[in-house]
Amino acid sequence: MPRIVLLGCGCVGYGFACLANGEFELNAYDASAANLARVKSLPGVVHAELVDLSNPEMLRGVVKEADLVVDALPGRLGFKAMSMYAEECLDMVSVSYTSEDPLILDSEYRGCGAVLIPDSGFAPGISNLLVGRSVSLLGFVDEVFIYCGGLPERPVGPLGYAVRWSPEDLLDEYVRPARVLEGGKVVELDPLSRIEVVEVSGVGVFEAFYTDGLRTMLATLREKVGRMAELTLRYSGHAEKMKLLRVELLLDT
Repeated sequence: MPRIVLLGCGCVGYGFACLANGEFELNAYDASAANLARVKSLPGVVHAELVDLSNPEMLRGVVKEADLVVDALPGRLGFKAMSMYAEECLDMVSVSYTSEDPLILDSEYRGCGAVLIPDSGFAPGISNLLVGRSVSLLGFVDEVFIYCGGLPERPVGPLGYAVRWSPEDLLDEYVRPARVLEGGKVVELDPLSRIEVVEVSGVGVFEAFYTDGLRTMLATLREKVGRMAELTLRYSGHAEKMKLLRVELLLDT
């Protein structure tokens, strides 16, 4: 039976652990006892251990005899894991929202015959697969715009939002330069510099700001798309409040 190592058991890691269902052996690791308590009783989870995954030696030690590594770590740890497991020649699927470009590791993984699938979430992730498939069918595409955003059913609290994944990676969306493709060139934007109004039929009116979700498509589709961007949706008024917080609280990376 395949042995899969899961790094990180937060919302995303827990969702993956629920899929195990006895079809493979799942070893789960996290720095939170509460997160581990949720996953350890799930079918297919044969081992759950409290581990400081920011420690390189711990990170290397937990993957012994793994057939596949699933990385659901915060972005600041994800690239460290990718780099380390390239040396170990391990197949890896990552959901981490890293600031580093995973394509840096392309030659290392190809060289040893291992596979790295980065940015394997909803967006980036499924959104990138849909764009790649569309471009393969249509050939050159003039414009690609991805609109995404996990929102509460109703505006919650003063920001109209509910944090359901890594808070530090969430904040990165507001401070990390958003890379977009314009005229075949990669351009960096202040994520809150351009706010658009978006109406979703039957749902309501939202605002959208540019985020760094194109990821590897900036390289793989550069010659096949004229203009491309990802925008994240929020309830109206959210962006101005985040601008204020960014100034008053000096939010940065």
